Amino acid sequence: MRALLRKDLLLMRKAYKPYFVSILLFGIVAAFKPDYTFFTVYPFVLAALMPYNLFSLDERSGWNAFSRSLPFTTQQIVGAKYIATLTMLGATWALFALLQILIGGWNAGELLHVFGILCAALVAPALSLPAAIRWGTQKMFYLAVGLIMALTGLAFGLILGSRSEWLTDGMPVPAAVAAAALMFVSYKVSVRWYQEKEF
Repeated sequence: MRALLRKDLLLMRKAYKPYFVSILLFGIVAAFKPDYTFFTVYPFVLAALMPYNLFSLDERSGWNAFSRSLPFTTQQIVGAKYIATLTMLGATWALFALLQILIGGWNAGELLHVFGILCAALVAPALSLPAAIRWGTQKMFYLAVGLIMALTGLAFGLILGSRSEWLTDGMPVPAAVAAAALMFVSYKVSVRWYQEKEF
């Protein structure tokens, strides 16, 4: 499992340096201008789509077929993508939290608001990874991206629309539970479809 994670993380570091620079720059702007929601949301969208892009690179390079000859289980191969997803999104949230504290000072409400955006961002990989395994990244790209963006936008809208009540109504807990449940179901579906797929 560690070898698979190392492969994905090294690939992200090498192939997606502009993504990381963009996330950092947007994080700095968001810390200075927390009311400009776009600068907070967009980096999480970038981070959430990275695992789909990784799977696309694996598909084009023939890695998915090659990995079948290696001593890895289906759960490990698929699980590595999900762990990379959580790592990337968690690192994005940690960066935003650090910048917010350093630049804007401690603001629990703002940090929880960004956590809500993190939970909403999990919708994209939860939908895109099983779809990429089932139909391939090339066949389902345009349809999936449209569906993913629509549903992710709805999730963001629910989070952002309740911003003022985010702290008082205890929304972080149900949002986190819903995101965890969605990712768990997505992982189970991905494992099953990966086992059935012929590469």
